[in-house]
Amino acid sequence: HVATLSEALGIRGEGLTVGGASAAGNLALAHGARLVRWGILDVCLVVGALAEPAPAELRSFLNLGAMVPTVGSGPGGPFDRSHRGFVHGPAAAAVILESA
Repeated sequence: HVATLSEALGIRGEGLTVGGASAAGNLALAHGARLVRWGILDVCLVVGALAEPAPAELRSFLNLGAMVPTVGSGPGGPFDRSHRGFVHGPAAAAVILESA
């Protein structure tokens, strides 16, 4: 993904992929913010790409009782007393961080 974005946007310099399962986007944002805050970079593009889980992964979450079977089948809120797991909701985002 890094090479594709770099070529498409004409970005030169280092790029990296941050792993962290469902928290990877948050980890990448924190890492980019540190690089800008510490003066290592003036500008940093942070992209959280969509990574759709495989059907086997979704079945595993269901079998473990970690995921709500279907939207609307009951509470999926993490802070609800009657929560029944997370609601699968894929997303993607891009943020440009700059020094002040």
